[in-house]
Amino acid sequence: MWFFLAFCLSCSQPNDRSNVDAIDDRWAAKEGILSIQDYPLSGLPLQDVLSQQKSNSLRILHLERTELVINDILNLVRASSVQKLKILSLKHNPIENRGVELIANSNMMKTLRELNLHSTSISNRGLSHLINNKNFNVKKLVLSNNSFHSSIIETLSNNKTVKYIDLSNCKLTDGASALYLSRTSAKTVKLNQNDIGFPPEISPTVTELHLNESRLDDTQLLAFSKIEAKGLKILSLGRVYITNDTLIALTHAPWFKQLESLAFNPKNQSDEEIEAFSKAYGKHRWLKIVTPPIPSPKLENDTAEEEK
Repeated sequence: MWFFLAFCLSCSQPNDRSNVDAIDDRWAAKEGILSIQDYPLSGLPLQDVLSQQKSNSLRILHLERTELVINDILNLVRASSVQKLKILSLKHNPIENRGVELIANSNMMKTLRELNLHSTSISNRGLSHLINNKNFNVKKLVLSNNSFHSSIIETLSNNKTVKYIDLSNCKLTDGASALYLSRTSAKTVKLNQNDIGFPPEISPTVTELHLNESRLDDTQLLAFSKIEAKGLKILSLGRVYITNDTLIALTHAPWFKQLESLAFNPKNQSDEEIEAFSKAYGKHRWLKIVTPPIPSPKLENDTAEEEK
């Protein structure tokens, strides 16, 4: 059964994977948008879909959980329809470093502004090719559920183009995360499910910081309460269980009064303590307190992509 929402196509397993129906308008882009999820496109099906699109017609392309591999990316970047693409999502496809290299060296890099590579089996080599390309001008970059070493994080932290970065669950060390936070030019930074270290001062460009499910203890959080974060407005600490004493210490941080939203899960706090904190801070117009929901354990591996 087919379900459509905002030109988004989710498909069940087809009986014949050799090709797609050329007369089926479900494969046609609408207003430059083509989105296909959970449908095996590797090989001829992808070529068939791309061949039905007009030259330079696509602006937004989502191919998610479609079993694409390296050879499919080669066919993708050669397609005439994607040469002026602005948004590309390939999440949950094992395209590996070679696939990212093909994207980095393609003509679409000149126009690409958003790129989602969540869970694509890439590492330092692929990311290096991407961000060191002379045409790299991506503003929103999602790299979650991959694995990177500190050396490429240093290079990434010096990039001035990316304004939204998601490095959730990328096996970052506390040193790598601290380095990135101190140097980045990004406004929104997501470091969920990583080891977190704090520099003496967080880059003033960072206005939104997500540290959900990160490995932070009370000692680190107390250190966080003493550093500068001049641009910080939104802070998410979902599933980082904060004791009442630590929570009170955070209210004395130099950045606390500039917050507009704070998300956290209390730990071992009595109802009276939670109510007292909400009364003291939650009613202020400058602070919206949010208690994030705790996801089911079976979903944890896939929640790093986007913490809301």
